[in-house]
Formats: sequence, C-alpha cells, structure tokens
Amino acid sequence: MSDGYWLEKMRIGNSQVLSSYDDEATNKELYELLSEDLDVDEREFVLELMGCTDDEIEYKYKAYRELSAPGRFSDYDWIPFCKKINPWIPIIFDYFEFVCWKLKENNKNI
Repeated sequence: MSDGYWLEKMRIGNSQVLSSYDDEATNKELYELLSEDLDVDEREFVLELMGCTDDEIEYKYKAYRELSAPGRFSDYDWIPFCKKINPWIPIIFDYFEFVCWKLKENNKNI
C-alpha cells in the first residue's frame, strides 16, 4: 500500500493536520511541464498558474475555477498540487511496516 493510502486513512480518523500545501514543489512541477510538448493554450495555462503558486487559495481558485483548463488539464488530476507530509508520518509508516514484517516472521516460526 502506498503512503497516500495510509495518509488518507489517518486523515479520516484524525483531527491533526497531516500535510500542507508545498508551493515550491508545485512550482517545480509546473516548470517541468513547460519542457513537455504542450499546445499554446496548455502552455499559457501553466504559465498563468506559475504566477500564483505562492498562495494556496489563489492557486486552487485559478487552477480549478477561474481558468478554463485546456486539453489534458481538463482532467484535474493533471494539474500539479503538491503537499508536504509532516516528518513524523513516514516514521510511523516505516515502524508500522516493520511491525507487520516482524509479526509475519513470528507467525512463520509457529
């Protein structure tokens, strides 16, 4: 299972903030998109989004509401939106994986 799966499970049963918007990573992904074969409308869309990555609310509004997403970006999964996972989350996932491995090993020895 991916970290995203477990992160979603933790989010459902938890009131703590598990992740936050990462403007630098989002901007980096948008920049990488510019090196791909985009048509004129898609390129203009990406450049417009790059101008507002520093503000999460403005970025979401432009990406999903204000601008008409051209081409492949009409499927919102193509629009970059990166998050930072709090550092203690991967530690918990790694420990959980270790415990599962240990239990599996112990069950083999029975």
